[in-house]
Parts: sequence; structure tokens; C-alpha cells
Amino acid sequence: MILQLAWQRIFRKRLFEQYERKWRLYFIKRNHTTDLLGFTSLNPGKLELGEGVVYEFSDDKFIYNLMSFDKHDCYSMTNVFDILNKNYTIIEGVGGSGGYHGQIMLLNLLK
Repeated sequence: MILQLAWQRIFRKRLFEQYERKWRLYFIKRNHTTDLLGFTSLNPGKLELGEGVVYEFSDDKFIYNLMSFDKHDCYSMTNVFDILNKNYTIIEGVGGSGGYHGQIMLLNLLK
């Protein structure tokens, strides 16, 4: 019993340490700049950067990025929580940089 309680404390502490960062959720609307040769990729992806991790998931209209850090200023994306404040503009496409989506697409293609 004591061993079980000790294990539970260690396990809870490790789980808490893993998720103590503030997560952000951004999205962009799909257009011709997000889809390679017109093919819509719905594959999820993960990008590990020095600042943290970017998880990507999408549907046929939007691409979502769950991030453990603030987005870089060079990428335009809509913060999902700005919608609650009714202070937002929906960003369409990734522009010339490709954004996080471009990097994740390349990683998925090279797998």
C-alpha cells in the first residue's frame, strides 16, 4: 500500500511537470497556399522547436496549431481565444513563409 501511494505521487508529479506550460491554439483558413498541388492534407503532425512543441491537426476548411509557446511574429495566425473577445480577423493561407504548416508538411513528406 505504501509503495503504491509513493508510486502515485511520483507519477502525478511527473505528469504535472510535463504539462505546466501554457498552451496556445491558433488556426488559419485553408487556401491554395496551404495545399500542395491542390491536395488537402488532413494528416496530423508534430514539430519540435527550441521554444517548445507544435501539434497540428486539420479539417477540410481550417488548420489548427496547438503550441506550447507564443507564435513567432513572422507567422500570421488567428488565436482561437480572440474569438471569445470578438476581437479577431480570420487569417487565410500561410503566405510566402509556409508557416508551421509548411514545416510539418515537409517533415511528413520525408517520413
